[in-house]
Amino acid sequence: MVSKIQTLQTQVGLHDENLYTTAYDLSIIAKYAMNNDKFMEIVRKTKYTLPATDIHKSADRVLENSNLLLDPSQPNYYYAYATGLKTGFTDPAGDCLVASAKKDNVEFIAVCLHAASLNNGLREKFLDCKTLFDFAFDNYTAHYKNLQEIRAKELENLNNKPSILETESSNEDTYTDFYRSVLKIFAVLIILFAMKRIFFGKKRKGKRRK
Repeated sequence: MVSKIQTLQTQVGLHDENLYTTAYDLSIIAKYAMNNDKFMEIVRKTKYTLPATDIHKSADRVLENSNLLLDPSQPNYYYAYATGLKTGFTDPAGDCLVASAKKDNVEFIAVCLHAASLNNGLREKFLDCKTLFDFAFDNYTAHYKNLQEIRAKELENLNNKPSILETESSNEDTYTDFYRSVLKIFAVLIILFAMKRIFFGKKRKGKRRK
């Protein structure tokens, strides 16, 4: 039976030995979440000031995004094409980041789990995600563009080819013309044979009578 502590851990996302996931799982969740425009609007903000309420009269509560890929004031981590998404940390899981970036209308998701800090104090998860994005945009984007060009040429060639109906019609016309020619030849041969029987057949009969 699940204890109250485990239930609480499940609800708040704290570590539980019975709960685990993979980078691929997180990328699937991220891809689905990215379809929500409001979600993307929220995760790309670097900071947000909570408005005043009946309980808290001043608008002085500022929430700062911990995804340093979005922060231009962090030159070691800032990534110009970053669009989100979510940071995370627990002692067992280490420093984690599910990041997204978009360039030339191509989007990528990078997931970094169980990261640490380097000897110089820099945080691996931001540096690793930047490296993954650079590799993806430098390599896959070129491949993607080549595929697009190939697809465009294929579509152009397909549009220039006659349709199936036109091809079938053309084939039918070819067969029809062929059969017509054969029939004409047979008709001419029959006429010639008939003329031969009429003219040459009579002469032979006359000779026999004599």
